[in-house]
Amino acid sequence: MIPQRQPLSLPSGRLIRFTLLGPVRVSRGGETVAVRWPMARSVLAALLLNANRIVPVDSLVDVVWGDMPPATAVASLHNHVMRLRALLGEDAAGRIHTAAPGYRIEVAGGELDLDEFGRLDRAGRSALDAGDWTAAAQDLAAALALWRGLPLEDVTSGPLRARYVPQLAQRRLEAVEGRIDAQLRLGQHDDLVPELTGLVAAHPLQERFHAQLMLAHVGAGRPAAALGVFARAREVLAEELGTDPGPGLRALHQQILADDLPPRTVPWGAGAIRPAQLPSDAGSFTGRAREIAVLTGLAADSQGRDPGSVPLCLVSGPGGIGKTALAVHAAHQLRVRFPDGQLYAHLGGLATHPAPPLKVLGAFLRDLGASARQIPSDERGRAALLRSMLADRRVLIVLDDARDSPQVMPLLPGTAGCAVIVTSRNALAELPTKCRLSLGPLDTSQGLELMSGILGVDCVSAEVKAAIRLVDLCAGLPLALRIAGARLAARPHWQIKELVERLANPATRLDELVAGSLSVRGSLALGYAALPAGPIGSMPARAFRLLGLLGGLDISLQAAAALLNTDAGTAENILEGLVDRHLLEAASAPRRYRFPNLVGLYAAERARDEECPAEIRTAMGRLLGCYVHNAAAADQVLTPPQGPAQGPARPPDACAQGVGRACAGAASCAGF
Repeated sequence: MIPQRQPLSLPSGRLIRFTLLGPVRVSRGGETVAVRWPMARSVLAALLLNANRIVPVDSLVDVVWGDMPPATAVASLHNHVMRLRALLGEDAAGRIHTAAPGYRIEVAGGELDLDEFGRLDRAGRSALDAGDWTAAAQDLAAALALWRGLPLEDVTSGPLRARYVPQLAQRRLEAVEGRIDAQLRLGQHDDLVPELTGLVAAHPLQERFHAQLMLAHVGAGRPAAALGVFARAREVLAEELGTDPGPGLRALHQQILADDLPPRTVPWGAGAIRPAQLPSDAGSFTGRAREIAVLTGLAADSQGRDPGSVPLCLVSGPGGIGKTALAVHAAHQLRVRFPDGQLYAHLGGLATHPAPPLKVLGAFLRDLGASARQIPSDERGRAALLRSMLADRRVLIVLDDARDSPQVMPLLPGTAGCAVIVTSRNALAELPTKCRLSLGPLDTSQGLELMSGILGVDCVSAEVKAAIRLVDLCAGLPLALRIAGARLAARPHWQIKELVERLANPATRLDELVAGSLSVRGSLALGYAALPAGPIGSMPARAFRLLGLLGGLDISLQAAAALLNTDAGTAENILEGLVDRHLLEAASAPRRYRFPNLVGLYAAERARDEECPAEIRTAMGRLLGCYVHNAAAADQVLTPPQGPAQGPARPPDACAQGVGRACAGAASCAGF
């Protein structure tokens, strides 16, 4: 039996209640009053279904009269509203307000059964998600107790019934399924068999009820009866739809045959094993409001999209920019919208040996309830089984720190009920999504908010100018700011300005941005170490080092080609590859590039440690030669010679191939 929730206590002084989950009724002071007029009943239902929102007159006319309203429809509608106001009584007549371009009914919390059903249903699903089976059963049972019959049972409006009744009926069935899942978890198998037998008879095409009845029989020690339920389900589906049972029902059948059901679990459908694998949320998460709105919109996308289109969003950015923190923060906000669980995997994209899809797939399948004998040995088979197990579930998947698209693609579900958030330092252009969030540094106000969360508002307010300078020296990088905050929190005798003074020297700034295992240099080193090798002179790693010689200045494509001793096309491929990995960024002017502040410091370190002085002098000589040639070309355009045009001197050999031609034109004066 399910312990009952306490009955709803209505707000004092407002003893009025509306019901839509059955016949439309109004209760005042404990007395229930029927709405006698069919058209007025439709108007009241339309207003209540949009409680506390304005419903335009045109919409209400459509609800009452459909496509052929009489000429007097608006006046008649006004009369119906007057009748409803009178019905609500003197104290409550002000509930229905005239508000252009229509009417609005005022409903307080706890007064409308549909709202109360939604509240209890959400609470029950949250409890399911948290594994609190008793609370889930109580809340969902209380939600279902509000139903007095078919929704809008006595409403005559065809448009209103067509729009709302099917979705309300489906919500009720889902609440029934969730409540039964909780009771199965509580071991109430015998109690559920009669109810589930009736549900299977009433909804023979609802595979979930067949599965729950099978589980109830197994839990009650009757596996043969469970197999009989499957046989009848297969017959019904073949006769009515010409199809076989779905993958969830088939998997459950195989588990029963193999006697491979874990005790007191529900290994099928939305009531199945519910993984909750998200890491803990950052307590001082700051900013990113637009990005959070995009990510939390995945829940709506997962319901409104084509069934085969999986909502997927890529969060990319440099190391330390807060990709994981954002993904985890948004995922926690989405948990209630994905009641069948949350899967999380750290893919180790920058590790020497990233997590192979085969291994991640095996872990996901086990977490979803597959037994060892059910899990295929090959990647393709595991990916197919994962898609099958997720086909009837609403699961959120977070894939953190992906190296490339081939690592991600096998881990994606195949249906829109699930959603996926991927984080990576790389652009992953092959991912099938238009939802791409490229994270940049925090602005000054967001950086101050983050520091206030770590150090306290009073501490930051006392040294606002120093705190602003600290945010600037940390380049708005969340990792750097958290390290700075951790160092200050651990040294209460320090003032913010003391750390600012330590960070002011670029040569030692990265040395200061270390706190325990957190290190900005270490984060940047991972991205640098993952750069692919290439031919001598065009390796991305060497380009990264040589560009670090510029001391934070931006550079044109032509000048970069001279520095790297290659042609413009090759140089562009190298630079754009660094941009894709968020180790370089495009400057405001076209075809110009620059390092983010702290990345540039690390690149300069790598140049000093790994490039020999002779190579540095040669590379800088090539760059200077290209600049001199550009200056000469620009000078000829700005101050043409009096005699015959001589043309600029031939550029140095290092300013090679296409670079020499590009530098010769007047437009190249923008390439300094």
